[in-house]
Amino acid sequence: MSLCMLSQNFTPRTQEDMMDIFRKVKDVGYSSRMSFLLDAGLHFVKNAFWKINNSSPYDAYSYDLLHAFDAGEWGKHLWPLVLEVLKPVKDRISRMHANLYSLTSMRRIPRWRGLKHFHSVAEMDFADGNSFRDILKCVIPCIVQLLPSNASLVHCIRVCTILRSIAGLRVVTSDQIDAYKKFLIKYEKWCKKVTKDHGKTFNYPKHHNLIHLPEDVENKGCTENYSTRPGEGFQQEVQQAYKQTNFKDTGPQITRIDENQEAIARIRMFVDIYDTEISRAMSVEDLTDGCEPPPKPVISQGNYALGSPLKRLSIDILENTKGNLRAYRSFGRRLQEFLGNELDEESRPSGFLTITPYQCLYLTYMSMEDWREKIDILRCNPSFRNRPRYDCMVVNTNPITSARLEFIFTCEDSSNRQCDVALVRILKNSRWRPRTKREGCRVLEEKTYEFVLLKYLIRGCHMIPTFEKEDGTYYLNDLVDSDAFLRFFLNN
Repeated sequence: MSLCMLSQNFTPRTQEDMMDIFRKVKDVGYSSRMSFLLDAGLHFVKNAFWKINNSSPYDAYSYDLLHAFDAGEWGKHLWPLVLEVLKPVKDRISRMHANLYSLTSMRRIPRWRGLKHFHSVAEMDFADGNSFRDILKCVIPCIVQLLPSNASLVHCIRVCTILRSIAGLRVVTSDQIDAYKKFLIKYEKWCKKVTKDHGKTFNYPKHHNLIHLPEDVENKGCTENYSTRPGEGFQQEVQQAYKQTNFKDTGPQITRIDENQEAIARIRMFVDIYDTEISRAMSVEDLTDGCEPPPKPVISQGNYALGSPLKRLSIDILENTKGNLRAYRSFGRRLQEFLGNELDEESRPSGFLTITPYQCLYLTYMSMEDWREKIDILRCNPSFRNRPRYDCMVVNTNPITSARLEFIFTCEDSSNRQCDVALVRILKNSRWRPRTKREGCRVLEEKTYEFVLLKYLIRGCHMIPTFEKEDGTYYLNDLVDSDAFLRFFLNN
C-alpha cells in the first residue's frame, strides 16, 4: 500500500470486504490475483478468525504506540542504525574524542521532571519502550556534531520525533491528523535517502503500519485509549518470578514468590521511613538546639509558588558576597530602577530592602494539549544533587522570550510591601547554525541579565547545550512533553 493513499479518503475494509475479495480472486490468473491481494494487504490464505461469528480482526486491531513505535520503529530499527553509523566515527577520531561514540554528551543533558537521565546510553544492554522514548527526545543534539553536514539520518530522526509526538497527543484535532499525514510523506522521503546513504531498508510491518495510524485515531480516538503501556512493568516482574520456578505448575509458585516480594518490600519501606524520620529529627535538633522548628515558609500566588527558602539577607550583604559575578553587579540600583518602572508607587517596595532567596519555583499553566492544568517544577540551585541546576522558562513579553533562572527572591521593605522577582538571563535567537539544520531547529544563546516579575512567567522550557560550540548556546527541546511540542513547534 503506497503513501499516495493518504491523499484519498481511504476507508479500512471490513471482514466481509476481505472475504469477498478472497472469493473473487479464486477464479482469476496468478498475476491478477496477486495484484488484488497486494492492494488489499492479503495473502491467498484464509484467515482463521473468519470462522468466528460476529468477529472482525481488522476492526479489533489498533496501533500499538509502545511496541510498534517506541520499541519498534525507533528502538529496534533507527536507534541501532545510529549506533552502527557512529562506529566508524569512533575509529576515525582521535583518542581524546573517542568517548563521543558512547554518546557521553547524553549525560550532560540538563535534568527535567519526567525525563529519564542516561549516563552510558550506547552501552545499555536492555531498554524498554519508555527508555527508548526518552532517548528519542534528546538524541539529535548529541549526534548532530558527529555526522556529516546535512545528514539524512538526522533529518529522518527529527521527522520521526514529530510523528511520535503527534501520535502521542491525548486530544487530536483534524488539523493535527492532516499534519501527521504531511510529515509522514516527508518521513518516507528521508527514509529513502537513509536507505541510499546507509543501506537501511524500511520494508517491515511496523514501518508500514504508520500509514494506518490516522485511520485508528479517526475511528477510535487518541492512541491512549488503546495503549499497552499500563501494566507493562508488571510483566517484567512476572517474568523474573517465572525464572525462579521449576517451570512446572508455575501459577501457585509465581503467586507465592509475588507475596514474598510484596512482604519484603513493605518491611523495607517501613524501615526506610523510620530511618528517614530519625535522621530528620536528629538534624532538626542539631539546628534548633532542641527547640521546635518554625514552619517552612512557602509563598503561593496565582500561577506560581515558591519553595526551598533560604535565609533572609540585605542587598548589601548580597552585593558583598556575589558582587564579583556579572549578574549581581549594581544589584541594588538595578532592582530599584526595575521596581520603579514596573510597579506603581503604592505597591512598590522602596527604601531599605531585604530579600528572601528561593531555590524552587512551581509554575502552573494550562496545557495546549488537553487544556488541563499542569505544573512545571523549576530549580534555581547551585548544588542540586551535587550539580548546579538553573532551569529555563518562557516569559510573557512582546515578543515572547525564553530565559534562564539565575536568582529567585522576594524583596520586602519596612512597610511589609513585597514583590516576587526573578533575575534571569535572556536567551535570544543565535546566528550560529549546526551542521544539520533540521525541521523546526531553534538555537538560542545567552545575552543580558534582567529582572522579571514572577507573574509574567508562563511555563518552563528544556534547553539542551550545543555540544559542538562553546557554553551559552542551546537547542530548544520542543519534545520534552506534548504541550512544549504544540507550543514551540506545531502551532508555530
